[in-house]
Amino acid sequence: MTPLTKSIVIKLIMRNYALLKIILAPIACVLIILSTQFGIEYYPLSFGLVIGFINWNNHKYGLLIGIILSLLASYISFFIAYFSVYLLFEVFKLFLGQDNGGVAALMVSSFILSPLLVFFLYKFVFNYSLTKIAKYIIFTSILILIIVFNFSDWQYFKFLKNTRLDHYTIWQIVMALAIQLLIHQKVIWKKQKLE
Repeated sequence: MTPLTKSIVIKLIMRNYALLKIILAPIACVLIILSTQFGIEYYPLSFGLVIGFINWNNHKYGLLIGIILSLLASYISFFIAYFSVYLLFEVFKLFLGQDNGGVAALMVSSFILSPLLVFFLYKFVFNYSLTKIAKYIIFTSILILIIVFNFSDWQYFKFLKNTRLDHYTIWQIVMALAIQLLIHQKVIWKKQKLE
């Protein structure tokens, strides 16, 4: 095997390994939620553990500290979003009324603030750059979450709710996929596209 061929084979293996890890994280999150009867308060636990374990070799500070930081990042974003609903509700109800203020507060805290916190906090856990591709990933994931939230009354989403794929399960799928894409962006995309 020539050095050039060996280099190409290694690059293909690394790319396929990264793609497997990218796909595995959202699938693991969904399987944990669907196979257990845990309440929403355990969602950050499963999310933090899945992201922490699947990316065992991408932590900034080693495996054990990386998993602990992953759990902390997950729970911090969860609790800040959870408690901000009440604060945002008080602000939004002044302008939008009681019902619309509650909906707007839930959407902003759970589907805008929480994802932004996850992206910000996981930057301390993993090495990923805030490139042009990363900004697209962040924007697209938040846009998808907002669309899912706003169109959850459609018949298709009502079917998903009956199978325990609610807003927050879909949140985990989208966010796990987005975090994985951010972590493995250098392996997937060429360097020219990242800048």
